[in-house]
Amino acid sequence: MFNKQVGACCLSMVLACATHASEFVVTAELDIEAVDNPTNESENELKIKENQSTASVVLDGELIGRYARFISDASYEVRRYSKQKDQNHDLFLGSAELELGEDGGRVFGRVAHSAQEQLILLSLGDTPDNLDRRRITSATLGARLGRRGANRFTVYANLAEMRLDTTTENDSSRAGGGLSYSRQVSPLSTFGVELSGYTLDYINTDDPSFDYRRASLSWNTELRKLNYAIQVGQNSIGSEEDDSAPYYDLSLEYDNSVHQVSMLFRQWLTDTSQGSENGDLGDVSGPDGRLGVNDQYKRRDASVEWKFSSLCGRCTTALGIGAEREDYRRETQLDSQESFAQVQLSYKARRTLSVDLSYEYRDVSFLLDTDDYDQISARAGLAWSEVFKHGRLMFYVERKERKAAALTGSYDQGFIGVSFDYQLYRR
Repeated sequence: MFNKQVGACCLSMVLACATHASEFVVTAELDIEAVDNPTNESENELKIKENQSTASVVLDGELIGRYARFISDASYEVRRYSKQKDQNHDLFLGSAELELGEDGGRVFGRVAHSAQEQLILLSLGDTPDNLDRRRITSATLGARLGRRGANRFTVYANLAEMRLDTTTENDSSRAGGGLSYSRQVSPLSTFGVELSGYTLDYINTDDPSFDYRRASLSWNTELRKLNYAIQVGQNSIGSEEDDSAPYYDLSLEYDNSVHQVSMLFRQWLTDTSQGSENGDLGDVSGPDGRLGVNDQYKRRDASVEWKFSSLCGRCTTALGIGAEREDYRRETQLDSQESFAQVQLSYKARRTLSVDLSYEYRDVSFLLDTDDYDQISARAGLAWSEVFKHGRLMFYVERKERKAAALTGSYDQGFIGVSFDYQLYRR
Protein backbone atom coordinates (compact mmCIF):
# COMPACT_ATOMS: atom_id res chain seq x y z
CA MET A 1 0.00 0.00 0.00
CA PHE A 2 1.32 3.42 -0.93
CA ASN A 3 2.09 5.38 2.23
CA LYS A 4 1.28 9.06 1.79
CA GLN A 5 3.44 10.17 4.72
CA VAL A 6 6.48 8.27 3.46
CA GLY A 7 5.93 9.64 -0.05
CA ALA A 8 5.65 13.22 1.23
CA CYS A 9 8.78 12.77 3.35
CA CYS A 10 10.80 11.42 0.40
CA LEU A 11 9.65 14.28 -1.83
CA SER A 12 10.52 16.88 0.82
CA MET A 13 13.97 15.35 1.22
CA VAL A 14 14.69 15.40 -2.51
CA LEU A 15 13.34 18.97 -2.89
CA ALA A 16 15.67 20.10 -0.13
CA CYS A 17 18.74 18.27 -1.48
CA ALA A 18 18.17 18.71 -5.23
CA THR A 19 21.01 20.52 -6.96
CA HIS A 20 19.22 20.85 -10.30
CA ALA A 21 16.29 19.55 -12.30
CA SER A 22 15.73 18.89 -15.98
CA GLU A 23 12.27 20.31 -15.25
CA PHE A 24 9.92 19.81 -12.34
CA VAL A 25 6.43 21.29 -12.23
CA VAL A 26 3.65 21.11 -9.63
CA THR A 27 0.27 22.00 -11.12
CA ALA A 28 -3.23 22.34 -9.68
CA GLU A 29 -6.00 21.39 -12.12
CA LEU A 30 -9.79 21.59 -12.14
CA ASP A 31 -11.94 19.92 -14.79
CA ILE A 32 -15.74 20.27 -14.98
CA GLU A 33 -17.78 18.56 -17.69
CA ALA A 34 -21.34 17.73 -18.61
CA VAL A 35 -21.64 14.12 -19.77
CA ASP A 36 -24.41 12.66 -21.90
CA ASN A 37 -24.94 8.93 -21.19
CA PRO A 38 -22.11 8.45 -18.64
CA THR A 39 -23.16 4.83 -18.00
CA ASN A 40 -22.84 3.87 -21.71
CA GLU A 41 -26.44 2.67 -22.11
CA SER A 42 -27.61 1.42 -25.50
CA GLU A 43 -31.31 2.12 -24.87
CA ASN A 44 -32.54 5.73 -24.89
CA GLU A 45 -34.88 5.33 -21.91
CA LEU A 46 -31.97 4.27 -19.69
CA LYS A 47 -29.67 7.16 -20.57
CA ILE A 48 -28.92 9.86 -18.02
CA LYS A 49 -27.02 13.15 -18.00
CA GLU A 50 -24.76 14.30 -15.21
CA ASN A 51 -22.01 16.72 -14.27
CA GLN A 52 -18.60 15.36 -13.38
CA SER A 53 -15.74 17.26 -11.76
CA THR A 54 -12.12 16.38 -11.06
CA ALA A 55 -9.70 18.42 -8.93
CA SER A 56 -6.10 17.28 -8.97
CA VAL A 57 -2.52 18.13 -8.05
CA VAL A 58 0.02 16.96 -10.64
CA LEU A 59 3.76 16.39 -10.10
CA ASP A 60 5.67 16.07 -13.35
CA GLY A 61 9.40 16.02 -14.04
CA GLU A 62 12.71 15.23 -12.36
CA LEU A 63 14.60 16.50 -9.32
CA ILE A 64 18.26 15.54 -9.29
CA GLY A 65 20.70 15.61 -6.38
CA ARG A 66 24.12 14.08 -5.96
CA TYR A 67 22.84 10.97 -4.20
CA ALA A 68 19.13 11.00 -5.08
CA ARG A 69 16.90 11.43 -8.08
CA PHE A 70 13.11 11.81 -7.95
CA ILE A 71 11.07 11.16 -11.11
CA SER A 72 7.33 11.75 -11.21
CA ASP A 73 4.49 11.62 -13.67
CA ALA A 74 1.73 11.42 -11.09
CA SER A 75 -1.45 13.09 -9.88
CA TYR A 76 -3.68 12.95 -6.83
CA GLU A 77 -7.29 13.31 -7.98
CA VAL A 78 -10.61 14.05 -6.29
CA ARG A 79 -13.54 12.93 -8.50
CA ARG A 80 -17.18 13.82 -7.92
CA TYR A 81 -20.34 12.80 -9.80
CA SER A 82 -23.69 14.64 -9.57
CA LYS A 83 -25.84 11.48 -9.98
CA GLN A 84 -23.51 8.50 -9.52
CA LYS A 85 -22.56 9.68 -6.05
CA ASP A 86 -21.53 6.20 -4.92
CA GLN A 87 -18.66 6.47 -7.42
CA ASN A 88 -17.14 9.56 -5.74
CA HIS A 89 -13.54 8.85 -4.79
CA ASP A 90 -10.03 10.18 -4.27
CA LEU A 91 -7.10 8.38 -5.85
CA PHE A 92 -3.44 8.47 -6.85
CA LEU A 93 -2.63 7.84 -10.52
CA GLY A 94 0.61 7.75 -12.46
CA SER A 95 4.09 6.86 -11.30
CA ALA A 96 6.66 8.15 -8.82
CA GLU A 97 10.19 6.83 -8.40
CA LEU A 98 13.02 7.61 -6.00
CA GLU A 99 16.51 6.52 -7.06
CA LEU A 100 19.26 6.45 -4.43
CA GLY A 101 23.00 6.38 -5.00
CA GLU A 102 25.47 8.47 -6.94
CA ASP A 103 24.83 8.63 -10.67
CA GLY A 104 26.73 5.70 -12.18
CA GLY A 105 28.03 4.71 -8.74
CA ARG A 106 28.79 1.24 -7.43
CA VAL A 107 25.65 0.77 -5.34
CA PHE A 108 22.12 1.91 -6.17
CA GLY A 109 18.59 1.57 -4.84
CA ARG A 110 15.19 2.32 -6.28
CA VAL A 111 11.73 2.61 -4.76
CA ALA A 112 8.83 3.01 -7.20
CA HIS A 113 5.06 3.19 -7.09
CA SER A 114 2.65 3.22 -10.02
CA ALA A 115 -1.14 3.23 -10.25
CA GLN A 116 -3.05 2.92 -13.51
CA GLU A 117 -6.75 2.53 -14.23
CA GLN A 118 -8.00 -0.16 -16.57
CA LEU A 119 -11.29 -1.68 -17.66
CA ILE A 120 -12.73 -4.61 -15.74
CA LEU A 121 -14.93 -5.75 -18.64
CA LEU A 122 -13.72 -4.44 -21.98
CA SER A 123 -17.18 -4.67 -23.57
CA LEU A 124 -18.76 -2.19 -21.09
CA GLY A 125 -16.51 0.81 -21.77
CA ASP A 126 -15.00 3.30 -19.34
CA THR A 127 -17.90 3.85 -16.94
CA PRO A 128 -16.87 4.73 -13.35
CA ASP A 129 -18.03 1.36 -11.97
CA ASN A 130 -16.15 -0.55 -14.70
CA LEU A 131 -12.74 0.91 -13.84
CA ASP A 132 -10.27 -0.75 -11.52
CA ARG A 133 -6.88 0.54 -10.42
CA ARG A 134 -3.73 -1.57 -10.55
CA ARG A 135 -1.16 -0.42 -7.95
CA ILE A 136 2.40 -1.71 -8.08
CA THR A 137 5.00 -0.91 -5.40
CA SER A 138 8.55 -2.16 -5.91
CA ALA A 139 11.98 -1.90 -4.31
CA THR A 140 15.28 -2.67 -6.04
CA LEU A 141 18.82 -2.93 -4.65
CA GLY A 142 21.80 -3.44 -6.91
CA ALA A 143 25.52 -3.01 -7.54
CA ARG A 144 27.57 -2.01 -10.58
CA LEU A 145 30.95 -3.67 -11.16
CA GLY A 146 33.60 -2.76 -13.68
CA ARG A 147 34.89 0.47 -15.20
CA ARG A 148 32.41 3.25 -15.92
CA GLY A 149 31.77 3.70 -19.65
CA ALA A 150 33.59 0.51 -20.68
CA ASN A 151 32.80 -3.03 -19.50
CA ARG A 152 30.24 -2.99 -16.71
CA PHE A 153 28.32 -5.69 -14.88
CA THR A 154 25.15 -4.93 -12.92
CA VAL A 155 23.48 -7.27 -10.44
CA TYR A 156 20.22 -6.48 -8.69
CA ALA A 157 17.42 -7.95 -6.55
CA ASN A 158 13.81 -6.81 -6.69
CA LEU A 159 10.65 -7.15 -4.60
CA ALA A 160 7.21 -5.99 -5.76
CA GLU A 161 3.57 -6.07 -4.73
CA MET A 162 0.60 -5.84 -7.12
CA ARG A 163 -2.74 -4.73 -5.70
CA LEU A 164 -6.10 -3.94 -7.29
CA ASP A 165 -8.91 -1.92 -5.71
CA THR A 166 -11.80 -4.18 -6.80
CA THR A 167 -10.61 -7.41 -8.41
CA THR A 168 -8.49 -8.49 -5.45
CA GLU A 169 -8.15 -12.04 -6.79
CA ASN A 170 -5.41 -10.61 -9.03
CA ASP A 171 -3.33 -9.39 -6.07
CA SER A 172 0.17 -10.89 -5.97
CA SER A 173 3.74 -10.48 -4.75
CA ARG A 174 6.93 -10.94 -6.73
CA ALA A 175 10.57 -11.64 -5.83
CA GLY A 176 13.40 -11.83 -8.32
CA GLY A 177 16.54 -10.29 -9.70
CA GLY A 178 18.90 -10.17 -12.60
CA LEU A 179 22.37 -9.79 -14.03
CA SER A 180 23.37 -7.60 -16.96
CA TYR A 181 26.53 -6.75 -18.89
CA SER A 182 27.03 -3.62 -21.00
CA ARG A 183 29.89 -2.36 -23.14
CA GLN A 184 30.21 0.95 -24.91
CA VAL A 185 31.55 -0.16 -28.28
CA SER A 186 31.73 3.40 -29.66
CA PRO A 187 30.88 6.94 -28.52
CA LEU A 188 27.42 6.40 -30.04
CA SER A 189 26.60 2.72 -29.45
CA THR A 190 26.25 0.34 -26.49
CA PHE A 191 25.96 -3.45 -26.49
CA GLY A 192 24.33 -5.37 -23.64
CA VAL A 193 23.38 -8.82 -22.30
CA GLU A 194 20.73 -9.39 -19.64
CA LEU A 195 19.51 -12.40 -17.63
CA SER A 196 16.56 -11.92 -15.28
CA GLY A 197 13.73 -13.76 -13.58
CA TYR A 198 11.28 -13.83 -10.71
CA THR A 199 8.72 -15.93 -8.84
CA LEU A 200 5.17 -14.57 -8.58
CA ASP A 201 2.77 -15.71 -5.82
CA TYR A 202 -0.96 -14.96 -5.70
CA ILE A 203 -2.13 -13.65 -2.33
CA ASN A 204 -5.91 -14.13 -2.17
CA THR A 205 -6.42 -17.31 -4.19
CA ASP A 206 -5.13 -20.87 -4.36
CA ASP A 207 -3.79 -20.37 -7.88
CA PRO A 208 -0.26 -21.77 -8.11
CA SER A 209 2.77 -19.51 -8.22
CA PHE A 210 4.89 -19.43 -11.37
CA ASP A 211 8.45 -18.63 -12.43
CA TYR A 212 9.39 -16.18 -15.19
CA ARG A 213 12.78 -16.11 -16.96
CA ARG A 214 14.23 -13.89 -19.65
CA ALA A 215 17.54 -13.76 -21.56
CA SER A 216 18.23 -11.03 -24.10
CA LEU A 217 20.83 -9.14 -26.13
CA SER A 218 20.57 -5.40 -26.75
CA TRP A 219 22.06 -2.69 -28.98
CA ASN A 220 21.49 1.08 -28.57
CA THR A 221 22.68 3.82 -30.93
CA GLU A 222 22.16 7.58 -30.59
CA LEU A 223 22.91 9.68 -33.67
CA ARG A 224 22.24 13.38 -34.24
CA LYS A 225 18.82 12.84 -35.84
CA LEU A 226 18.26 9.11 -35.40
CA ASN A 227 18.07 6.96 -32.26
CA TYR A 228 17.31 3.26 -32.24
CA ALA A 229 17.30 0.47 -29.66
CA ILE A 230 17.10 -3.28 -30.25
CA GLN A 231 16.57 -5.91 -27.57
CA VAL A 232 15.91 -9.52 -28.58
CA GLY A 233 15.92 -12.82 -26.73
CA GLN A 234 13.70 -15.46 -25.19
CA ASN A 235 11.30 -15.40 -22.22
CA SER A 236 9.42 -18.22 -20.56
CA ILE A 237 6.75 -18.85 -17.91
CA GLY A 238 6.58 -22.24 -16.18
CA SER A 239 8.54 -25.32 -17.21
CA GLU A 240 6.71 -26.66 -20.27
CA GLU A 241 8.13 -26.24 -23.75
CA ASP A 242 5.12 -24.31 -25.07
CA ASP A 243 5.41 -21.77 -22.22
CA SER A 244 8.27 -19.88 -23.90
CA ALA A 245 8.25 -17.31 -26.69
CA PRO A 246 10.65 -14.91 -28.41
CA TYR A 247 11.11 -11.60 -26.61
CA TYR A 248 11.81 -8.40 -28.52
CA ASP A 249 11.58 -4.66 -27.96
CA LEU A 250 12.51 -2.59 -31.02
CA SER A 251 12.21 1.19 -31.12
CA LEU A 252 13.28 3.92 -33.54
CA GLU A 253 13.05 7.71 -33.36
CA TYR A 254 13.91 10.18 -36.14
CA ASP A 255 13.79 13.97 -35.67
CA ASN A 256 14.91 16.62 -38.16
CA SER A 257 12.97 19.50 -36.50
CA VAL A 258 10.21 19.47 -39.15
CA HIS A 259 9.42 15.75 -39.11
CA GLN A 260 9.46 13.39 -36.13
CA VAL A 261 8.90 9.67 -36.70
CA SER A 262 8.73 7.05 -33.97
CA MET A 263 8.25 3.31 -34.39
CA LEU A 264 7.76 0.57 -31.81
CA PHE A 265 7.55 -3.23 -32.13
CA ARG A 266 7.60 -5.52 -29.10
CA GLN A 267 6.51 -8.89 -27.72
CA TRP A 268 6.75 -10.26 -24.20
CA LEU A 269 5.12 -12.65 -21.72
CA THR A 270 3.34 -11.35 -18.65
CA ASP A 271 0.30 -12.08 -16.47
CA THR A 272 -3.03 -10.52 -15.52
CA SER A 273 -1.72 -9.36 -12.15
CA GLN A 274 1.05 -7.05 -13.38
CA GLY A 275 0.08 -6.46 -17.02
CA SER A 276 2.45 -4.28 -19.03
CA GLU A 277 4.56 -3.48 -15.94
CA ASN A 278 6.50 -6.70 -16.55
CA GLY A 279 9.75 -5.52 -18.09
CA ASP A 280 9.34 -1.73 -17.72
CA LEU A 281 7.97 -1.49 -21.24
CA GLY A 282 6.40 1.92 -20.68
CA ASP A 283 2.94 3.09 -21.59
CA VAL A 284 0.64 0.57 -23.21
CA SER A 285 -2.50 1.82 -24.93
CA GLY A 286 -5.71 -0.14 -25.19
CA PRO A 287 -6.42 -3.38 -23.24
CA ASP A 288 -3.82 -4.41 -20.69
CA GLY A 289 -4.70 -7.88 -19.40
CA ARG A 290 -8.14 -9.10 -18.33
CA LEU A 291 -9.09 -8.72 -14.68
CA GLY A 292 -10.97 -11.22 -12.53
CA VAL A 293 -9.00 -14.23 -13.78
CA ASN A 294 -5.41 -15.31 -13.03
CA ASP A 295 -3.59 -16.34 -16.16
CA GLN A 296 -0.46 -15.58 -18.16
CA TYR A 297 -0.45 -14.26 -21.71
CA LYS A 298 1.70 -13.20 -24.62
CA ARG A 299 1.41 -9.52 -25.54
CA ARG A 300 2.40 -8.01 -28.90
CA ASP A 301 2.45 -4.29 -29.76
CA ALA A 302 3.27 -2.38 -32.94
CA SER A 303 2.87 1.35 -33.59
CA VAL A 304 4.09 4.08 -35.92
CA GLU A 305 3.67 7.82 -35.30
CA TRP A 306 4.55 10.71 -37.62
CA LYS A 307 4.52 14.33 -36.44
CA PHE A 308 5.20 17.19 -38.81
CA SER A 309 4.89 20.97 -38.93
CA SER A 310 5.05 21.47 -42.69
CA LEU A 311 1.28 21.71 -43.24
CA CYS A 312 1.32 25.39 -42.28
CA GLY A 313 3.56 27.71 -40.29
CA ARG A 314 1.39 27.51 -37.17
CA CYS A 315 0.23 23.88 -37.46
CA THR A 316 1.45 20.66 -35.92
CA THR A 317 -0.01 17.41 -37.24
CA ALA A 318 0.35 13.89 -35.85
CA LEU A 319 -0.68 10.66 -37.56
CA GLY A 320 -0.50 7.30 -35.85
CA ILE A 321 -1.43 3.67 -36.46
CA GLY A 322 -0.94 0.60 -34.33
CA ALA A 323 -2.08 -2.85 -33.27
CA GLU A 324 -2.04 -4.94 -30.08
CA ARG A 325 -2.74 -8.58 -29.38
CA GLU A 326 -3.07 -10.76 -26.26
CA ASP A 327 -2.90 -14.60 -26.36
CA TYR A 328 -3.66 -16.44 -23.09
CA ARG A 329 -2.22 -19.74 -21.87
CA ARG A 330 -5.42 -21.28 -20.42
CA GLU A 331 -8.28 -18.77 -20.74
CA THR A 332 -8.16 -18.69 -24.54
CA GLN A 333 -11.66 -17.19 -24.73
CA LEU A 334 -10.02 -13.93 -23.61
CA ASP A 335 -7.68 -13.78 -26.62
CA SER A 336 -8.12 -10.44 -28.35
CA GLN A 337 -6.59 -8.12 -30.89
CA GLU A 338 -6.99 -4.39 -31.40
CA SER A 339 -6.01 -1.99 -34.16
CA PHE A 340 -6.23 1.79 -34.09
CA ALA A 341 -5.61 4.92 -36.15
CA GLN A 342 -5.24 8.47 -34.81
CA VAL A 343 -5.10 11.97 -36.27
CA GLN A 344 -4.27 15.11 -34.27
CA LEU A 345 -4.06 18.70 -35.47
CA SER A 346 -2.96 21.69 -33.41
CA TYR A 347 -3.23 25.24 -34.75
CA LYS A 348 -1.65 28.13 -32.86
CA ALA A 349 -3.86 31.12 -33.73
CA ARG A 350 -1.89 33.42 -31.41
CA ARG A 351 1.00 33.08 -29.02
CA THR A 352 -1.39 32.26 -26.18
CA LEU A 353 -4.34 30.80 -28.15
CA SER A 354 -4.47 27.38 -29.80
CA VAL A 355 -7.06 25.08 -31.36
CA ASP A 356 -6.69 21.30 -31.06
CA LEU A 357 -8.58 18.65 -33.04
CA SER A 358 -8.28 14.88 -32.77
CA TYR A 359 -9.92 11.80 -34.24
CA GLU A 360 -9.40 8.15 -33.27
CA TYR A 361 -10.72 4.86 -34.61
CA ARG A 362 -10.35 1.56 -32.75
CA ASP A 363 -11.36 -1.94 -33.78
CA VAL A 364 -11.39 -4.62 -31.05
CA SER A 365 -12.11 -8.28 -31.71
CA PHE A 366 -12.11 -11.38 -29.50
CA LEU A 367 -10.98 -14.57 -31.16
CA LEU A 368 -13.48 -16.84 -29.35
CA ASP A 369 -16.17 -14.39 -28.19
CA THR A 370 -18.89 -12.12 -29.62
CA ASP A 371 -18.00 -8.87 -27.84
CA ASP A 372 -16.29 -7.35 -30.92
CA TYR A 373 -16.74 -3.63 -31.41
CA ASP A 374 -15.60 -0.56 -33.38
CA GLN A 375 -15.21 2.78 -31.64
CA ILE A 376 -14.85 6.33 -32.97
CA SER A 377 -13.82 9.30 -30.84
CA ALA A 378 -13.63 12.92 -32.00
CA ARG A 379 -12.54 15.90 -29.88
CA ALA A 380 -12.14 19.64 -30.37
CA GLY A 381 -10.54 22.01 -27.87
CA LEU A 382 -9.68 25.69 -27.46
CA ALA A 383 -6.92 26.71 -25.03
CA TRP A 384 -5.64 30.03 -23.64
CA SER A 385 -2.17 29.40 -22.25
CA GLU A 386 -1.92 32.65 -20.24
CA VAL A 387 -5.33 33.64 -18.88
CA PHE A 388 -3.19 35.18 -16.16
CA LYS A 389 0.35 34.42 -15.06
CA HIS A 390 0.95 30.64 -14.82
CA GLY A 391 -2.72 29.87 -15.58
CA ARG A 392 -4.30 28.10 -18.58
CA LEU A 393 -7.99 27.77 -19.52
CA MET A 394 -9.39 25.17 -21.93
CA PHE A 395 -12.82 24.46 -23.43
CA TYR A 396 -13.54 21.19 -25.21
CA VAL A 397 -16.23 19.00 -26.72
CA GLU A 398 -15.93 15.28 -27.40
CA ARG A 399 -18.09 12.64 -29.03
CA LYS A 400 -17.67 8.88 -28.75
CA GLU A 401 -19.60 6.22 -30.67
CA ARG A 402 -19.26 2.47 -30.27
CA LYS A 403 -20.79 -0.13 -32.60
CA ALA A 404 -20.72 -3.65 -31.16
CA ALA A 405 -21.47 -7.05 -32.63
CA ALA A 406 -23.86 -7.54 -29.70
CA LEU A 407 -26.64 -4.94 -29.79
CA THR A 408 -26.44 -4.22 -26.07
CA GLY A 409 -22.78 -3.21 -26.42
CA SER A 410 -23.45 -0.27 -28.76
CA TYR A 411 -23.71 3.24 -27.35
CA ASP A 412 -22.87 6.90 -27.95
CA GLN A 413 -21.58 9.45 -25.47
CA GLY A 414 -20.91 13.19 -25.49
CA PHE A 415 -18.83 15.57 -23.34
CA ILE A 416 -18.73 19.34 -22.97
CA GLY A 417 -16.15 20.60 -20.54
CA VAL A 418 -13.98 23.38 -19.20
CA SER A 419 -10.59 22.84 -17.61
CA PHE A 420 -8.28 25.19 -15.74
CA ASP A 421 -4.76 24.56 -14.50
CA TYR A 422 -2.31 26.72 -12.55
CA GLN A 423 1.38 26.19 -11.92
CA LEU A 424 2.05 26.15 -8.18
CA TYR A 425 5.77 25.42 -8.45
CA ARG A 426 8.38 25.22 -11.21
CA ARG A 427 12.06 24.43 -10.96
